[in-house]
Amino acid sequence: MPLAALFVFRKISAFYEMQERDLHDVLSDKISVHFIEAPKCDKLSIKNKNRLIRWMKYLSYSSPEEIVEMAKDDDVFTGVLEAEKMFVRNREEMLEYEARERYEMDMATIKADGIAEGRAEGRSEGKLEALLATAKEMLAGGLNVEQVKKFTKLTDKELAKLL
Repeated sequence: MPLAALFVFRKISAFYEMQERDLHDVLSDKISVHFIEAPKCDKLSIKNKNRLIRWMKYLSYSSPEEIVEMAKDDDVFTGVLEAEKMFVRNREEMLEYEARERYEMDMATIKADGIAEGRAEGRSEGKLEALLATAKEMLAGGLNVEQVKKFTKLTDKELAKLL
């Protein structure tokens, strides 16, 4: 990577590599993690020849004028804009895409809701089991049913399981 590009890259990103804790030996030069701060990319000039910066600007859609300007200097972005125009022109394809996106988002929501509901149900069942175990010990310890109901707030039906 040219020195100028490296300087720009360091202004917009953080770079991490894995090391052994005590000796600080790098695990591998093939494994690293880069965090790129998209808002910082928006502030950089499109005259920058770094393609990563250009992609970040495109993906964050900083401004239509900048994207068109990038396409003038870079055949890749010319092709991207052409593909984008074709996609937007084909209304049926665009609607199918949007429907798939909505479906995926709905499925993710349903899954998350189901997981939350399952956890809540599990917690509720766990609490009931704990109260029943406590009630059983209270009855074995000599307390009468009315006293157990008062302290555990269990119903007659729930207590009937123990008797």
